[in-house]
Amino acid sequence: MKSSSHKLLRLVLENREVSLQDLLPLIDKKFYDYRDYFPLENLISNKYISCEIRDSAGEIYEEKLLASIFYSEATGEKKVNNYIILLGKIIVCLL
Repeated sequence: MKSSSHKLLRLVLENREVSLQDLLPLIDKKFYDYRDYFPLENLISNKYISCEIRDSAGEIYEEKLLASIFYSEATGEKKVNNYIILLGKIIVCLL
């Protein structure tokens, strides 16, 4: 596991539940776009942690959309990668 993912997981483990805003300082800004949120998305897709964001069938969104949602919530941009995103506060927790 890369150090950026490890830092995110450690914070969730220590607190049991964190908001996306709590995780933002730990997300490495390399690209300054949705790609910076793939480490967080990867932890969710691989079921290390859980997130309340699901599709209508209760499944986790596909990787690019989930990373785009995180980027949108972090930056306030409502259109990312041709997705229009309108959500509220995001909570991440242990499974």
